[in-house]
Amino acid sequence: MKQFNNVEELKQAFNDTRLPSVDFSDSVMYRIDGISPQKHISGKKKILITVLASILVLVTVGFSSVYIFDLNGPGNNNYKYKVFDSSDSFPPDLYENEYKLLEPGKALAIAKVKEGSNHSVQVREKPVIIKSIDELSQKVGVMFKKPLELPDGYKFKEGSIGYKLEDIDFKALMGKGKKSGEDYAYQVLNHTNDISNYSITYQKGETTIFVSAVFNYQSDEIAISKSGHLGFKADKIRIKDYDAMYLEHNGSAEIQWLDKAQSKSIYYSIRSTMLKKDTKDNLLKITESIQ
Repeated sequence: MKQFNNVEELKQAFNDTRLPSVDFSDSVMYRIDGISPQKHISGKKKILITVLASILVLVTVGFSSVYIFDLNGPGNNNYKYKVFDSSDSFPPDLYENEYKLLEPGKALAIAKVKEGSNHSVQVREKPVIIKSIDELSQKVGVMFKKPLELPDGYKFKEGSIGYKLEDIDFKALMGKGKKSGEDYAYQVLNHTNDISNYSITYQKGETTIFVSAVFNYQSDEIAISKSGHLGFKADKIRIKDYDAMYLEHNGSAEIQWLDKAQSKSIYYSIRSTMLKKDTKDNLLKITESIQ
C-alpha cells in the first residue's frame, strides 16, 4: 500500500484517470460517464468533477493523503484502489425539486458556480425500475450476472438500469449560473439507448443488498473518498482467485472489484445497507456465487 502526501505527485498519479458511472444506494445511480476532467478545465479554473456512490467516488486535485492498494483482479489483471480525503458533496435537498421532475433514464447535472469556490459538477441519474429479474436479464443481455446463492431470507425486490448519458455542456452550465446569480445551476441530461449499468435489489426485513455492475469502465483504478464517512474501513480480501476490496462506513458494508478480464472492464459492487455480525459473510456468499 502506497501513501502520497505531495500534491504534485498526486496530480500526476491521477492525470489520466477517467470517471466511472457508479452508485449503489437506494437503487439510484449517480454518474458521469467517461468524462476526462482535463478536457473541461480552461485558464485558471479548476473544475472538481465528482460521482456519488455509496461512498464518494471522484477525481480532483489537492488531496491531503492517499492510500493505494495494488490488487490482482479476475484473469490475473492488475488494478489499483485509491482511498483519499476529499469532500465536496452536495446536500440532496439542493436538487430535490428538479430531480422529482426527471423522467426515468434521464439525469440531472448540478454545478457549483459560486464565485470564489471550487467549481464542481455532480450528476444524479434517475434509473429505470424493472420489477422482474427475467425482464432485467433480458434488457441487459449477455453481460447480465446475478448471484446463484443468497443468504437465508433475502428475496428479489426490484432491479434498475441506467443508460449512457449525453455530454455535459460545462460552458452553458457555468453561464447559466452567472446569469441567474445563484450559487448552483442545473442541466437535464438525456440518455442514449446504450445500457451502461444495472442494479439488483434484494431485501430481508430492514436490510437491503444491492448487486450492481457498471459496463465499459474507463480506468484501470477505482478511486474513492472516505471523507465524511464514519467508521471507515478498507481491507483487501481474496474472492476465489482474485482480489477485491471490503469496505465498512456509516453502518453499511460493501465489496468492490474491477473485472478487466472482459473485453471491456466492468466495475462491480455488492452493498448491504446495514452492518451486522453476519454482513461480511453474507456479502462474500453473494460475491462468490455471481455468474
